[in-house]
Amino acid sequence: MATNIAIKSTGIQGPAGPTGPTGPTGGTGPTGPTGPTGPTGAGATGPTGPTGPTGPGTINSGATGAMAYYAASGVTLSGTSALPDGTTATTKSASDNSTKVATTAYADAECATDGGASGAVGGGFFNTGIECGIGITYTANTAFVGSNNQVRCIKFTLKKRTTIARGTITVGTLQSGKYAYAGIYSASGTTKLLECKFSVNGTGVVTSTITGGGSVTLQPGEYWYAWGTDAAGTAATVLATGNDNTFINVNFTRMGTATGTISGGAMPSSLGSVTAVGPLYSLACLFES
Repeated sequence: MATNIAIKSTGIQGPAGPTGPTGPTGGTGPTGPTGPTGPTGAGATGPTGPTGPTGPGTINSGATGAMAYYAASGVTLSGTSALPDGTTATTKSASDNSTKVATTAYADAECATDGGASGAVGGGFFNTGIECGIGITYTANTAFVGSNNQVRCIKFTLKKRTTIARGTITVGTLQSGKYAYAGIYSASGTTKLLECKFSVNGTGVVTSTITGGGSVTLQPGEYWYAWGTDAAGTAATVLATGNDNTFINVNFTRMGTATGTISGGAMPSSLGSVTAVGPLYSLACLFES
């Protein structure tokens, strides 16, 4: 008898299908640990910063001609160098006879009172710095120049600072429509510092403010007193020098006649050269503030 055997055959596997789409990216993982510090760079050192302010205390002087200083109370300066220009200090009381540093304000005040002594009444002086109240020998009604418009002068030293706003003379012989003049010039005679112009229309005391008005302050020092008139016949109260020319001008010219002359109703801006001459009669003029 025949037997039928059924054989089950396996089919051939087909090709793989296409790859599916990429899935979504996963979340960021945790940060890893910090790595070790790298070596120090080889860059250049930066510039040094400015020096800070000096603290309080004793300050020592530096090099010759310079001084370190600190503007605070109670600070002691040591050394002998000069203080910087513009350094200020407390002005001491008058007549402070000590080794303290004197300010310019202190020096000016002392000069104004002749070292602390009482100044002249009204701050005035005659001709060559002679203070009011000091005995003076006058000669009245005397001519004081040799010709019209002539300027004569005498050098003097002013001992203390003085402010001048006017002058006063005494006329003995009048000259109608004419004038007398009194002025002060610099030590070199090249600069007219002030001038008073007096009418000699009448006799007696005549006061005149300085030309241009206002006032002029003269510091202690050397000056020329000059005087003149546009009418030589004018006579006034004068101070006589007698024969002082024999020794006053022996080494230097200290009194005489200037080459500058009165012109245009004013004294010259400069005395010019001075020729020694004497004796002289200087116009007695009281200068005051």
